[in-house]
Amino acid sequence: MFVNTENEEEPEEYPLFENKKVLVIDNSWVQRIFLKLCLKKIGVSITEASTIREGMEFLENFQPDLVLSNLVMDELDGFDLLTMLKSHEKHSRLDVIIMGPPFEFELEEKALKLGALSYIPKPVVAKEIITLVSKHLSNGEFFGEGNA
Repeated sequence: MFVNTENEEEPEEYPLFENKKVLVIDNSWVQRIFLKLCLKKIGVSITEASTIREGMEFLENFQPDLVLSNLVMDELDGFDLLTMLKSHEKHSRLDVIIMGPPFEFELEEKALKLGALSYIPKPVVAKEIITLVSKHLSNGEFFGEGNA
């Protein structure tokens, strides 16, 4: 997947989240590198998985503050991830952002009903993902919203 970053303004400075951990699940290594570079700007610790199964294995010994997952993947997809997380008491309250196809409102609605915090269309824009992740990691406090 090609992500166009031309003419994109450099994101504003955000508070660093050095004590926060994010699990990125995406079958595209290019997308994982892009997300890693974006999230590095806000100081989060990132663990990567290329499949939903691999991501679930990481969760056995790793408790992230947030999961970013691609919706459309081979074998298991983002819906499967949300369903599996709901069924595990340890992971049922884990915050998940799903990244999926644009203009697929039914997919977005289904992801939100299954417990996703947000749905962000691909291709992901650096400034949008940094803002969204920062908002979730700070529980809205950074944006003057108080605790969500």
